[in-house]
Order: sequence, then C-alpha cells, then structure tokens
Amino acid sequence: MTRSTRQDTGQEQFLTVLSRDEALARFEAALFPRTIPTEELTLADALGLALADDVMAPIDVPPFDRSNVDGFA
Repeated sequence: MTRSTRQDTGQEQFLTVLSRDEALARFEAALFPRTIPTEELTLADALGLALADDVMAPIDVPPFDRSNVDGFA
C-alpha cells in the first residue's frame, strides 16, 4: 500500500498551517458575518426575496381562535 500524496487526498485544506492571528481572523469572520444592506419595498415588489425582519399584521385574521382540525390550535 502506498501513502497518499497531497494531490490525491482531497483534503488539502487540512494540510495548511495558519498562524494564530490568521486562524482567529477567519474564525471571527465566520462567527460575525458582514451585515447585508436592507431596503424597504412594497409587499408585491418583495416577491421572491428574503425578509430582514418580521412582518406583523395590524389585526388578527381571523379575529377569533380557529382550528380546522381537532387537536390542533
């Protein structure tokens, strides 16, 4: 059996040694990702986009407790 070389292991990222400062910088960059700018759009213009915040209705719809299936509320 021959030893695997760096080219055929498929794990080159595990063979790279980083300095403490570089490793800490990469860790913090992954832990605290950059903020993505937001924009305010109408509901129709936001179709297919991800929400940056919760959407709240001004009233409950329907205005009473309702369950279509017994045991689920």
